[in-house]
Amino acid sequence: MTSDRIYRSALDPEQAFAELQRFSGAQFDPAIVEAFVGIGKSLLPPAPPDDHPSGTADPAAVFSSVVACLLSRFGQFAGEQVVGTIVHRLTGQGARQGWGVQLRDGELDVQASERQAALEARRQVLTWLLLGIEQLGGARIALHLLTEAVEQLSPQEREVYRVLLSPTRLEETAGSPQGEATRSALL
Repeated sequence: MTSDRIYRSALDPEQAFAELQRFSGAQFDPAIVEAFVGIGKSLLPPAPPDDHPSGTADPAAVFSSVVACLLSRFGQFAGEQVVGTIVHRLTGQGARQGWGVQLRDGELDVQASERQAALEARRQVLTWLLLGIEQLGGARIALHLLTEAVEQLSPQEREVYRVLLSPTRLEETAGSPQGEATRSALL
């Protein structure tokens, strides 16, 4: 039932379980259906969270991915000590706004009181991060690293980035024609 056939498309597991239960007692032994469905449902992965429908990306995960790429690539360029200085600045700037900003297991974690505030906090922290990279490495380096980070995202993640996380300051920096084209593609 869960495999494509020439005469029909595959059913997802929940549809297959419903089909088994619908024909339990008529086509299938009820005891076997009950056992099979019970075991089968326990093996299914958990359903995606309701606030991120299937096919959309979680803004927190997109933020983490972009920031991890930026920190890693800039660390290769400028050194881990410089990255540590930037993260320390971000932590202080976040604290002044009432946000928790911490580096945990190589990922920058941003905590705010409510969901919309957390989204705005991530956008602002990403902007501050890019400004720090720009101050220490130049606008072209910041734009190049951001381009790399966004290019590694899936199309759904890029849309979340473009709509929800696009940093504000980078739109005004790196005035070269190449920078303009790259910025318009990213932002």
